[in-house]
Amino acid sequence: MVPSYSDLNKARIEAVLAHRDELKAAMPGGEGVDTQLYRDFGALWELWGHVQSVPSTSTDDWVRAARAEINAQIETWRNWPVFDPTQVVSMAIAKLTEGGTTDATRAQLEMLRMMHGAHPLGPRVHPAIPPLQAISDEHLEMIAPYMPRLNDFFAFMKTREGPRYDEVRAEDPEARAWLKQSRGEAMLVANWFSDTAEALGFVEKLYAAGAKKVVIASESIREEDDQLYADAMRVVMPTAKKKRAAVFAVLEEEEDPVYPLEEDTGQPVVFLWWD
Repeated sequence: MVPSYSDLNKARIEAVLAHRDELKAAMPGGEGVDTQLYRDFGALWELWGHVQSVPSTSTDDWVRAARAEINAQIETWRNWPVFDPTQVVSMAIAKLTEGGTTDATRAQLEMLRMMHGAHPLGPRVHPAIPPLQAISDEHLEMIAPYMPRLNDFFAFMKTREGPRYDEVRAEDPEARAWLKQSRGEAMLVANWFSDTAEALGFVEKLYAAGAKKVVIASESIREEDDQLYADAMRVVMPTAKKKRAAVFAVLEEEEDPVYPLEEDTGQPVVFLWWD
């Protein structure tokens, strides 16, 4: 889902900055605050996140430097991951010709072909690229004067003051059971997991790797027209080092580049939030 930067203007930016405490208390699902305000907050965080490292200079110089930074990010994601898709497809074809292959292998081959150029829509576009391409020079010129305030604002958002998200809550539903309700085609992060089955597969991989429990963050759950949707979860981590490494490896497969995965510090719970 590409953030709606077109909704942002100076008045809306000022409104976001004026509701710092309310917005932090409403993270990650926006519960209790105006829907448009929370949407503006998310779009502004996304926009700021891409240019936060650009040093402060004159507006014109800053816009040029920010544009160069964004273009560099686009090129990075355009070449990620770096591997030879031809070789991968050839390996799948070899499996198919060995005989006795499964429908899963054929499905895997078709998926690879779709991802790497044989699909009529062309090669797959990394999900991090469209939001970057949506940032115009007008957006950059608009937020340039706000950068010092935005730096302080989002530094506060990242502190641990306020609600704790790395603790399992009594109302958090177990992820596997929640997804198996089948109350929606894409119940978990629809712009990341293509459908509920794919999200369920991710949860199963976490359990297989050694996660003690996986829950949906209850504060992120929304219901509309009898369909459920959420965009955050908590993973109760094992204590054994090998199992922790295995769980983190699975988590990294679905890491949102905008909200990087925290490092393993021995924490009992890992919080995951996708934009």
